[in-house]
Amino acid sequence: MSDPDIRSTREQLFAFELEQIKHDEDLSVSPTRLEKLREETAKDEELKILSDVIHEGWPETLAEAHKYDRRRRQVIELYWNSRDELTTEDGMVYKGHRLVIPFKERPGVVKSLHESHVGIEETLRRARDTVY
Repeated sequence: MSDPDIRSTREQLFAFELEQIKHDEDLSVSPTRLEKLREETAKDEELKILSDVIHEGWPETLAEAHKYDRRRRQVIELYWNSRDELTTEDGMVYKGHRLVIPFKERPGVVKSLHESHVGIEETLRRARDTVY
């Protein structure tokens, strides 16, 4: 077991390093497209709820989700297993370094991934690397 002061220092350093990550710098998306994704994220009911949960904090256990309204409970259940990887930045939700795509934009993102004509495997790899 490690010394609590050392662990605390390590956790603080890790938190600081996480804050320095600019997720949108890693995305190969035009500024116009990025702004459209940001706007759609703000309109997407599921992602609005998810953003609130991320900012306000997750319940201690999944069973505690019952105290919320039906829609919030559904979102908590849907993203529960990913909760430690979810963050928000500049009005968008990320799972690790991957952007969570608003529902309305998902068909367009899939289409743009396929447009490169690099084959199924490369298209799937690109999707796994950049979007969730």
